[in-house]
Order: sequence, then structure tokens, then C-alpha cells
Amino acid sequence: MNNRLEGKVIVIIGADKGLGGVLARVFSSEAAIVVVNYSENRKFAESLVADISSKGGEAVAIRGATSNAAEIEDLFKTVIQLYERLDVLVNNSEIYNPLPTGKKSDDFFSAHMEFSAYAYLITIDKAAKYMVRGGNVLNISSVETFSATSNSSLFEPVSRTVERLTLVLSNELAARSIRVNMIKAKIFFNMEPSEPGRHACLSEHIKGGGQVSAERVKSRNYPNDDILSTAVFLVSDESRWINGKLFLSFGSYP
Repeated sequence: MNNRLEGKVIVIIGADKGLGGVLARVFSSEAAIVVVNYSENRKFAESLVADISSKGGEAVAIRGATSNAAEIEDLFKTVIQLYERLDVLVNNSEIYNPLPTGKKSDDFFSAHMEFSAYAYLITIDKAAKYMVRGGNVLNISSVETFSATSNSSLFEPVSRTVERLTLVLSNELAARSIRVNMIKAKIFFNMEPSEPGRHACLSEHIKGGGQVSAERVKSRNYPNDDILSTAVFLVSDESRWINGKLFLSFGSYP
């Protein structure tokens, strides 16, 4: 174990599903204190915390819906009460559910705005108040915005907004030595996604998730997956000179 993240308190938004849960295990394997944020999937979040704890790591599950500013504020207040510091925020709440023009409901529009642009903005805004100098924000989005994929007329502009948000806040928060970077991730599945006909997306559960993730983390080198390697690098002190950058990263899951 390299302990590259030893002692860092890392809050992962949306850690109760998909890539967020995998990152929680990886950061813990590098000796970070992991805060598993969840909105609805309490059972998964608590199971993840129990598994991390059983391996000697330190983690806690805290609820907080990203569509509710008061709940997000309470999330960070609780983190400060528990650990007296907040080092890293990882935003992983983006959703990707492609639908053709004319098929999008009002709820569909609201969900994409709440769980993407608004969620990223509100979590960074609230977290920054509690970050010491040298704080770190990592936004995770999908690489799909580069491909002009059919039926993604809402997802793409919203995701582009998160990109611009990353750049703007990296400049704004630099005066406080808070870094803001972004990973545009592409996940390749070696089996069909859980819902046939749908694109794989960062907010979906990885099929077979818990056991698969645990085995990958045990290897310590995250084979065939530069998403995880890049994420560890960007939240560690090794990247302390990097700010306002966008990284394209790829990973595959059995």
C-alpha cells in the first residue's frame, strides 16, 4: 500500500452507486478517510462503509441530496464535526439517460439540471467554505459530450456547463489555494449494461459491483483502468500544481 492519500478526508458525492463506490474503495486503499454520500441508496452506502472498515479503512455514510442545498450544507457540517477538516470533494452525481426529441418530460429536464449543473455548483459552493488552504475538487463527467451522440440534446449542454464551471471556479478559488479539475470518463463494459438498450453511464450500478470493485482494488495497480489511476493522482498532493485541467480517462469493468 502506497498510502498516497493518508489522512485526507475525501467526500464523494454519489458514492452509493457506480463509479463513486469504486472510487471510495480505491481512495480507502490509499489510506484516505472516505465520506460516502448517498441520497436514497442507504443500504448500499452502509454496506460499502462496512466493507471498507473490515479491511482496516475508515469510512462513514452520510445522506445528503444534491438537489437540496440545506442537506448538502449539513453534510459538510457533519464532516467537520467528525474530522475537523475537509480536504477533497469528488463530484460524481451526473446522470445520462438519452431520449429523442419530443420524448422528454418536465421531470426529465429537472432531473438533468438538478443532478448535473446545479448539483456540482451547490456542492462546490458549500464545500469551499469548509476547505482549508490546499483544498481540492474533482468533478467527474462523461466523455460522451465529445461525440455528439444521438438523443443526448439535453445531456451534452448540461455537461458542457459543468466543464465551464470547472474552469471558472478553478480561477476563482485559486486565491484560496483550492484546486478544481475534471475527469471526462469513458467506461467500457465487458457485459451488457443492467438495462438493455441503454448507454452505460457513470450513475448506473456496475453489474456485479461490490465483488468486482473489491478484486480490482486488491491488485493496487488498477489494471486497464486509467480512470482510477488519474483520480488518485488528482486528489493526491502529487498533483498540487495542477488546476483547471480536463483529463480524458478510460476504464473497463467486467
